[in-house]
Amino acid sequence: MAIDRVLLAVLISSLLIVPVSAINFSTDQVLLKTLMKTGESTVKEIKVTNTDSQNGDVSVTFVSPQNIIDITESEFTLTSGQTKSIPVRFSTYNIDNGNLMPGVYIGKINVVSNGDNKIQRIPVITEVESQDVTYDTTLSVAPKYSSIPAGSDLSFDVNVINLRGKAGDSVIMTYSVLDLNSNSILSAQTETISLDSGTKFSKTIKLPSNLQKGTYVLAVTSEVDGITGTSTYIFESTGLIGQIGALEDFVNKHFFVLIIAIAIFSLIITIVATRRPANHVDNKYKKSKRK
Repeated sequence: MAIDRVLLAVLISSLLIVPVSAINFSTDQVLLKTLMKTGESTVKEIKVTNTDSQNGDVSVTFVSPQNIIDITESEFTLTSGQTKSIPVRFSTYNIDNGNLMPGVYIGKINVVSNGDNKIQRIPVITEVESQDVTYDTTLSVAPKYSSIPAGSDLSFDVNVINLRGKAGDSVIMTYSVLDLNSNSILSAQTETISLDSGTKFSKTIKLPSNLQKGTYVLAVTSEVDGITGTSTYIFESTGLIGQIGALEDFVNKHFFVLIIAIAIFSLIITIVATRRPANHVDNKYKKSKRK
């Protein structure tokens, strides 16, 4: 009798403990980007909505080498149709390391349901500038560069504006491309330019031919007398598959030109091939006649 009761208790417990499965959900953010001065902090918000017919657990974590973001409520349960707002606090000050140096900091927020079964990644770009920026930098990038294959040229316009009115300053410009783990995918390029009231110029960066498919950030900084300004642009790399697609697009676009070029090339080879034996016979005949 006692054994029956134990078995019944185990059966009831197993029915009550139902494993939580991954749920479908959506977020209202595809990118979190913020600009702050050294020593400042700000709060943004992510809304997570359960779009599934069942309840489920969700976790929100920040991945980055720098401890810039604080997510106070990183684990929670959503009922079907429920939306929850998650405050995300950005801070340029860290208790252990003090104020962050001016620059661009990259990371990502992972919103996950039940392990890694359902996951959404939100790129995070934090631009930290000096308190008194003397030069403001903006980027202008054509829409066609929002998604490009590995090995492509990334071209953009840089506009540097003199905010203090002093002419003849030498500005150190630095250009970097980073992934969402804040890893640099190529060596940073640096140049020094001389400005008056301001200037606008074009720049091109060659992406690595083995660049993996994914999301990347172009980061540009301007520095004068230790004072730093920042600007960024986010883009997608289609990887090696994108290279094949770009080649197919080129062939499709210039198909008839390529056919004509191949035909002309084939004709030239044919003419050369048919004339060479004739010349060889003529030379042989001339030699025999001399004898």
